[in-house]
Amino acid sequence: MLLRVLRAGRIPASFVLVSALLLGVGLLVQASPTTTSLSSSPNPSVYGQIVTFTITVAGVQTPSGTVLLKEGATTLGSRNLAVEGATTVDIDVSTLAVGTHSITAEYSGDVGNGYDPSSTATPLDQTVDKRATSTTVTVDVSSPTTPWYVNQQVTFAVQVSDDSAVGDGALSFDGGANLVTWTVTLPGGSTSTLYGTVDSTGAGTVDYTPPTPSDSLLTPQDFSIAAHYEGNGAYAASSPDGSRGFTVNKRTTTTTVSGDTSGVVNETLTLNVQVADDQAGTGTSPSFDGSATVTWSSTGSGVFGTGSNVCIVDSTGQCSITYTPSAVGTGTHVITAQYAGNDAYAG
Repeated sequence: MLLRVLRAGRIPASFVLVSALLLGVGLLVQASPTTTSLSSSPNPSVYGQIVTFTITVAGVQTPSGTVLLKEGATTLGSRNLAVEGATTVDIDVSTLAVGTHSITAEYSGDVGNGYDPSSTATPLDQTVDKRATSTTVTVDVSSPTTPWYVNQQVTFAVQVSDDSAVGDGALSFDGGANLVTWTVTLPGGSTSTLYGTVDSTGAGTVDYTPPTPSDSLLTPQDFSIAAHYEGNGAYAASSPDGSRGFTVNKRTTTTTVSGDTSGVVNETLTLNVQVADDQAGTGTSPSFDGSATVTWSSTGSGVFGTGSNVCIVDSTGQCSITYTPSAVGTGTHVITAQYAGNDAYAG
């Protein structure tokens, strides 16, 4: 045995270490502390858009261990740092619902390589907005061609567009309040409201029948119609709203005269007129309302009625008048009946 004598007060570190090993004393090796940070882009995002969450673990020299991206108890994604070969990793998420989400990141640590688990990263608030929309209004292909008339149904079409242009373009417009509010502005500024829906592609239609104009002096009359999409869980209400103008005409008419076709001087004849709706069968024919007049004239000499050459049509468009030829200008008398029109019918 070799004995080494040392001077008092000087004990080499190698001797302490060897002594510790010989005596069976354990040494405590502490793992390196780590910290975890979290960021995202874009923030805010829109529904269906991919959000990239970036997690960085500081204090790790050789990448190892696992990071978790979480919302509450739900794991949104994970990455193995050893597999990624980096201490900063990205996790893409596109499934977040509309609203604000508190997102956290956790690092598992790797005791075998001397890395402590991190405390959870400071929560990040990720805001997810609804997707922007707009509407376009057209005349549906099922509608009759112009001109359009009073009481004639017209079908308008709306197309709701996804204006976000990011993320998943195959989202459905169905679900929730997939309602479209249609506003018709009538001549004079009053409005009428209609309601409809759209299908999963954002397409929908509505039927509108223009009412009888309020002023018989205004013909044709200009209307406009606008469509506002109310939105659903994924899509915001439309802005701007699509609209288009359209013109409504009075229905045209034809007058037919019948009755006595021959007579003698000073003999009273009876003449009849029928005013017909030229657009009959297109929607419901409005009433002739019993107020519009027919003015009679003759190329010969004679007297209509009891001194007036005017009769008033009934609701079916009919009226009659008498005519008495005078002694002057015997021969053929050409009788004409001119309908004056009303709010719904042109003369």
